[in-house]
Amino acid sequence: MKFLKIIVPCIVIFTSFNTLAQGNPSELSFVLGDSNLKEERNLENGLYTIYVKIVGTEADSIEVEKSESFVEEGPIENPESISANFNKNDLVKKFSFTISNRKKVNIKIKKHYTVEDSIKKVSKIDLNFKSIKKHKWQTTYGVSGIYHVNSDTYKTVQNGTNFMITEDGSQGLVSPVPLIMFSYINLEKPSSLAWSGGLGFDTQNISLFFGPSYVIGQNLIFTAGVALHKQKRLDNKYDVGQIVDAAIDSNDLNTEYFRVNPFVSLTFNLSNNPFKSSSSGNEETSDQ
Repeated sequence: MKFLKIIVPCIVIFTSFNTLAQGNPSELSFVLGDSNLKEERNLENGLYTIYVKIVGTEADSIEVEKSESFVEEGPIENPESISANFNKNDLVKKFSFTISNRKKVNIKIKKHYTVEDSIKKVSKIDLNFKSIKKHKWQTTYGVSGIYHVNSDTYKTVQNGTNFMITEDGSQGLVSPVPLIMFSYINLEKPSSLAWSGGLGFDTQNISLFFGPSYVIGQNLIFTAGVALHKQKRLDNKYDVGQIVDAAIDSNDLNTEYFRVNPFVSLTFNLSNNPFKSSSSGNEETSDQ
């Protein structure tokens, strides 16, 4: 019981504090006069309130077109209590909306008014808000080194009047392969960890790559992982040390197969200076 008497008030206090913190929306103000205005902003996730002050020629009517995310809360009765920029008699419209990941919201407010000689005119404010994109796919180019776990190839060497199958080893321990890497990078940090996948091409084959990466300045990416890469091995028809009557061509003696091998790679974002930290993270916006 003593434990409950202590923990319950703590939970209530924490919940109340958390609710107050989340319930304090950011406020944005705009002015609609006799000319058109269009504005786009990228916003952090959260709850927002906007105020639109109607100025200029007296409005005959106000027309609002908004996405479902907007909630219209009507004209403000005491505008001067909200901002020093508002006067007591100002016509101020209030709206609220929430921004979440990969979200867009839009609102258009039209002021219909009449000028001399009873000419009808319309001015419009067009507001577009988008969530800030925090991650994106980055394409980089570079070279990888694939380590061959099994690097042996085979050949026949003369053994008296016959020939013997023996290891050649000409395949090498490491294959350098140019590649294109696709990494899901964090735009909020100049350097971070990311997952990457890519395609490599040598003179004859295509290789697939996958692994974790370390991203430096959103431009330089170091990756270590596994690669699906074509290698050679002794054809199942033969054995090492086997004696044959005649020399066997290397293409007949060795057969190709795909094998998973470890690799490391270094790739660059060629659209930017790879040694300069990107500052565009908070300027990126979602496409959906």
